[in-house]
Amino acid sequence: MDSHFKNKKKSSNSYAKLEAKLFVDYFTKTTASNCLK
Repeated sequence: MDSHFKNKKKSSNSYAKLEAKLFVDYFTKTTASNCLK
């Protein structure tokens, strides 16, 4: 049970990093398009 929880926490951590990267990419794109207007 404990090791399973640790693995779950590890995978969710990497998922959070991926989500953060996607958000940064999206934010950069929207900011760039707003500047071009």
